[in-house]
Amino acid sequence: MYQLEFTVSSLHSREIRFSGGALRAAFLGLVSDIAPALGKDMHDGNDIRTYAIDPFRFNSDFHTSLDVDEDYKFGVNLLHKTRYKPLVREMIGLENSEIEVFGKRMPVLQIDFKMHHPLQMMHNWTGDNRIKNAPKALITMRFRTPTQLAHLGSEALYLYPDPEKIFPSLLKIWAEVGGKAIPVSTGEYRDWVRTQVYTSRHRIQTYPVKISSTILAIGFIGRVDYTIDNPADPLARLTIGLAQLAELSNIGKHRTAGLGKVNTTVKIDDGNGNMIRCKPN
Repeated sequence: MYQLEFTVSSLHSREIRFSGGALRAAFLGLVSDIAPALGKDMHDGNDIRTYAIDPFRFNSDFHTSLDVDEDYKFGVNLLHKTRYKPLVREMIGLENSEIEVFGKRMPVLQIDFKMHHPLQMMHNWTGDNRIKNAPKALITMRFRTPTQLAHLGSEALYLYPDPEKIFPSLLKIWAEVGGKAIPVSTGEYRDWVRTQVYTSRHRIQTYPVKISSTILAIGFIGRVDYTIDNPADPLARLTIGLAQLAELSNIGKHRTAGLGKVNTTVKIDDGNGNMIRCKPN
């Protein structure tokens, strides 16, 4: 996995709408310049998307105010190490590059990157030995950008953070990234989630956000707590890992355009009823 962080400069003062869709288009433009076939596949391919955008910082309306000569950062998470390795090598060597965001040029000042091995990351996420002995685990997910889920076999929207929707969709992404590390089919895992993971608290609301000139996306934002009563179960530990994968992959429809961005916190019961934070190794 690669985490790319772009630092760009604004040549104009302006307010822009939610930046995720425009930044996806700009990034794919850079990809197409370097590797046209890969750029076309990332844009048009039918496979599970293995990248996601982390947009510019935004206000409560998901808009961003840009000031002239100020620097701004956005991220791109490339979740498949071997597929994107040649691209990253070429991209970090770019000089005098620029992107176009809502019709205006923005020079690219710097591209930083971090590299992670997927299996090592999953181990770090789930390797705290206290998880095995805890009577209960609590996964808190804060949905920072509107999140859309879909009904199985339908284009209809599903605007509730049902664990049966959230975690099997993350398993599909992990199957593309983790390969042989998948211990269960999506259907079997969905059945397990249905009986073992429950929503214990939520405070969400729906919010519309325009991600392109033609697409107005409506999704939910807010906080959701998921409880697992037997964290020692291997599938429970996988679920804890998938919840943290979501910080890189985003969740749901249009996640490659920055929708479904989440922050995840995991807590475990210390045996005395106290919930303590479980941090990655």
